[in-house]
Amino acid sequence: AQAIRDYQQALKLAPDNSLAQHNLAILSGFRGKLKETEAMLTEAFVQIPDLPYSYTELGHARRRQQIWRGAVADFDKAISIDPTDADDWLNRGLVKEKLKDLNGALNDITQAIKLKSDFEKAWLCRGNLMMKLNRVADALEDYGLAIFYYPDYPAAYYNRALAYHKHGKLKEACSDLREAQRLNMKIERKVFDSVCK
Repeated sequence: AQAIRDYQQALKLAPDNSLAQHNLAILSGFRGKLKETEAMLTEAFVQIPDLPYSYTELGHARRRQQIWRGAVADFDKAISIDPTDADDWLNRGLVKEKLKDLNGALNDITQAIKLKSDFEKAWLCRGNLMMKLNRVADALEDYGLAIFYYPDYPAAYYNRALAYHKHGKLKEACSDLREAQRLNMKIERKVFDSVCK
């Protein structure tokens, strides 16, 4: 609340302060005021059209509102300004996945990994995408790399357990499910019972 008041005061003193406008928009988003965030970021673009972070944040706001095509356009713009941001590539890939553009999603998430090889979340997301594409062996490899870069990653263990189960490797599946549980992930009883028979 104090930060919001400070940014509002900064804008009273300097109405064209696009950084204050950007930060105030982000804070509005944190408070769930996504339409307000969208309007404020759009206004910030007029002042500094080549600020990739504003497009990124607008993409996040539209993603939370499930405005998928608008989110893709925002991440497109952020990537065109700064093509080295692995997070933007990952986020655009996740939105493309929602639009059922699985090949586009795969290309974007793979690009995120090329930019940041230790990006465990991207490895996890690509593993999930590989499962949707029924490429179980590739998914297992990606989940393994997510765990390699972040050994205490419960979601990676959980998803790898499901992939092992689908691949018929029941011992490995149960071991990973137990590890996810040890790392404080809540596992539904029916999932646990079906994997660890």
